[in-house]
Amino acid sequence: MVTPLDLSMFKTVARIDYIKFYFPLPGAALGFDSSRCFSEPHDGPYGEWVITLHDPTRDQMEKLVSEGGDPWLVAFELAVDFEVKDGAPLDARHEVLAQCYRGLAARFRPEHYSPTGIGYKAAHQGGKGVPFHDRLPEPTEELVYGHRSTGVNLKLYLKKRDLDCDLPVEQWRVRLEVTAQQGGVSLVGLSRVSALFGFGYRRVFAKLFFIVDRVSVRKRTRWSALRVSRLNRAGAAGWLRAGVNAFGHGPWPEDVLEQTVAAAAWRANRARNKTLDPQPYVFHPHQAAHALIGQALRQLERRMAPRNSGGNVQADGCKSLLTKEIPAADPGAITYAPIKPLSESAV
Repeated sequence: MVTPLDLSMFKTVARIDYIKFYFPLPGAALGFDSSRCFSEPHDGPYGEWVITLHDPTRDQMEKLVSEGGDPWLVAFELAVDFEVKDGAPLDARHEVLAQCYRGLAARFRPEHYSPTGIGYKAAHQGGKGVPFHDRLPEPTEELVYGHRSTGVNLKLYLKKRDLDCDLPVEQWRVRLEVTAQQGGVSLVGLSRVSALFGFGYRRVFAKLFFIVDRVSVRKRTRWSALRVSRLNRAGAAGWLRAGVNAFGHGPWPEDVLEQTVAAAAWRANRARNKTLDPQPYVFHPHQAAHALIGQALRQLERRMAPRNSGGNVQADGCKSLLTKEIPAADPGAITYAPIKPLSESAV
């Protein structure tokens, strides 16, 4: 039985979970919290290191723009969290969150609007992912929509841990998450760190977090009453069995990344004979869920709006992280010379 989606006890918060960018220096040069800033060597034209910064603040991102040469983005992750409102008893929090997760898991359909299609769709619980087109997922499972190689993929899970550490009960939440990496960063309209200021988060991401309220048969004048009746019975049975996940993929979007079309279609077709054809059905959006998601994304836009000066912060040649001396592996130190800014045509 599909769990009702009651969101009266929840508030939503949208946040940038992490950014990953090219940089000529390792992360230690940035002076950020080392527990949330990680470096890995990179051999390429955009920088010698790839830096991952978790939970970046606005001040940190402005510092990267004004003092760090406005680095190119490698990956970007945005989360919309469903958090229990203040005042709810802690002992009931887990059950309330579990009910929210079940309601969303039965209704979340990002493949409806994903710019790259959802070639991979599975529930993960430790090991290999397993399909959930014929059942309702459990709160212990992390639902993954889309393979990393497709550029844009999404997740739904009950968040109890952060960076391999347990969170206190009052910080547990149900998370919807979209990750853009590789070609997906440019696909959603991002390029450099400065592009995150004044970005249309609601316009770009709200439709990806598509929550279905109900499914009905399309109105076709040429369909016989018998066919409509059969479609209604099949749709109702599929909804009870697995929610919106009982319905297969629709047509692939025109702008799906070419190198992943064959692999994505192969993965989807593996379960196609066990799912319902979505073409005869209409997926009606859940208005309350979309209102909360849109509100959270609008608030993120306000927090990331350009300053009153009329634009984003600009690189400051007199104060730059790119000429900073940092400790090397040996007792000495390495001084990095300024680098020339990359042209926009380099992407």
